[in-house]
Amino acid sequence: MTRSHKKWPWIGAAAGLAVGIADTLMFAAFGVTMQAGDTDVFLPVTIYFSLGYGVFGWMVGYLLAARRRLRQDAATIREQMAALEASRRELVQAEKLASLGRMAAGVAHEVRNPLGVIRSSASLIAEGLPRDATDQRRVCGFISDEVDRLDAFVGAILDYARPVTPQRHRCELDEVAEAATALAAEHLQGRQLRRNGDAVVDGDRDTLVQLVLGLLVNAAEATGEDGQVQVVMGAAGDTAWLEVRDDGPGIDAELGAQIFEPFVTSKARGTGLGLAMASRIAEAHGGSLRHQSANAGGAVFRLELPAAAQTEAAA
Repeated sequence: MTRSHKKWPWIGAAAGLAVGIADTLMFAAFGVTMQAGDTDVFLPVTIYFSLGYGVFGWMVGYLLAARRRLRQDAATIREQMAALEASRRELVQAEKLASLGRMAAGVAHEVRNPLGVIRSSASLIAEGLPRDATDQRRVCGFISDEVDRLDAFVGAILDYARPVTPQRHRCELDEVAEAATALAAEHLQGRQLRRNGDAVVDGDRDTLVQLVLGLLVNAAEATGEDGQVQVVMGAAGDTAWLEVRDDGPGIDAELGAQIFEPFVTSKARGTGLGLAMASRIAEAHGGSLRHQSANAGGAVFRLELPAAAQTEAAA
């Protein structure tokens, strides 16, 4: 029993004794007498009852302390169970990634070499075709495109299976967004892009650019040619945040609940690893990435990261 719990039985005992003494004084004030034959037993009886009140108060205080202790123990057990469950999920995820890494390495070894041979063969066939063989050239182009897509898919699996270990340096989110915007220029053509705000974080600039680039490409694909994409940044307390907003059709609620799971995608030719990888990058930085529906339609992806210390920012 802790020190704070130990005091409750004695508080109860003191309260009980106080009640007994108050009763004794009240009886005396009203002139109550107690006789056992010719002997006055007023004082022994009132002392006996006062001690009884004290014992009763001590027991009540002990029960209250035990109840408080049980509540605290239950809260501690719940916290420990939650921590154990989180550790279990992390271990399961780590085992899945390890299995995926082993599978991806095997697939890359067994598949990439034949894919390279197929692509080279298609290119050689296309080079040897006469100029008027447009259908055959188109078929060879289809083969090359599909081989490139499969190779990119194998590469995405390998990237996802590798552990993310950020090389942390002080960087500004506006610079990250600017670099990602430049890389996504081809996808953003014709779309109105607005970028404002800034915040400073300690993170890996390259992986953060990769994360924001993926969000920008998704936003561009979700909007029409005259769509709008916004990148908004800021900081609140010790948290820096960046949002990528679009005015597209949004994401279905059922799909949104599992959008960050690997191989979950609404795209006909998507791998379903882009947002899963983005979420891993955010978690590796001690942050989070989540999706929410925009009030006026479209989707919002919010990245939250620990902000750089103010002392460092001033330096």
